Amino acid sequence: RMPFLSTPGRHDPHAKIVRSNSGQVKLLSFNVNYWKMRTNFDSAKFLVYNDGYLSEWQAFIDGEEVDLWRTNLAFKGVWVPKGEHIVHFRYGAPWRYVLNHLLLIVFLGVFVCFIVLTLRYVKESTPKEI
Repeated sequence: RMPFLSTPGRHDPHAKIVRSNSGQVKLLSFNVNYWKMRTNFDSAKFLVYNDGYLSEWQAFIDGEEVDLWRTNLAFKGVWVPKGEHIVHFRYGAPWRYVLNHLLLIVFLGVFVCFIVLTLRYVKESTPKEI
């Protein structure tokens, strides 16, 4: 799932495949739903990330949302301007992460209540010695 680069206006049949950090591209952070990299190109490039395209993915350059393109039928790509930039892709809107965390807190609360009530029931139903 490594990105590769091509230059606009040139139809190079062999794009540059990025396999590790270099002077042009450095991976800053990565997880399943998010990745961030620093780029430094001498000309504008089309950066393709070979991971499945879904409409929920968003692309940002220097914190500003940019168009995300479906590339090679199944992957995602973005135009990166000349110079040094921070490029990141994020899956899903921020409200989804907030909702997921709230649901997790509710689930944990219900789970703890269930444990406490179960322990009380066991304690109350245990026969007392005379």
